[in-house]
Formats: sequence, structure tokens, C-alpha cells
Amino acid sequence: MSVLSDRLKTKLESRAKTALFNTKEITPEVIEGAVFEALDLVNEKPIGDTLLLDLAYVRLKLRLKIDIEQLEEKLAMMAIKEADKVALVTNESGEASVILSSVKSGKRVSEWDL
Repeated sequence: MSVLSDRLKTKLESRAKTALFNTKEITPEVIEGAVFEALDLVNEKPIGDTLLLDLAYVRLKLRLKIDIEQLEEKLAMMAIKEADKVALVTNESGEASVILSSVKSGKRVSEWDL
């Protein structure tokens, strides 16, 4: 996996071990699965680390069958919506780049002109 996922795994493990009661359930396999699911949900688009961490934390709690709070659910949905806003374009060499704005330019034409 990438450097991003390794960094996210470390942050998620730290957050989970401080926030959850039973730290024995927090295994590397569970953390890796939660990170993989979070990255998959956002299609590996570049969003903020905190949004991605919130989404991975919710996925971790769901994997451990722990009830999620309403605020956590909203934060996870916000991360998914933020990822939907990001537009990626693939160039000829196969590299993906982010479109920061999607403004179209051109001459406007009136539908009333014949």
C-alpha cells in the first residue's frame, strides 16, 4: 500500500487505542481492513487526512460491531461527499491529476437569436 495508507493506519491505531475500551480487538488486520474500505469508499481520491481518518474510524467501529454515534456517521458521510466533489482526469501516460475547478469557457449564445 501507499505512504498515505501507512500513515493512516498509524493514526487510526492510535485513535482507536485511546478511544475504545477493548484494545485487544484492535488488530493490524482489522485496522488494515478499515483503511482499505475507507480508501475504497472515496475511490482513493485526495481528500483531507482528518476526513479520511474519520471515515476509517467509522469503518473500524463497524468491523468491531460497535455502535456508531450520529456525529461520527455525519463525519463519514461528509468525507464521502467531499470525495465526490474531487474530479480526476487521466492523461495519456496513465497518471491521474486533480481538477481544482471545473469552469467552462466559451462564448454564450442566446437561444432567441436565429
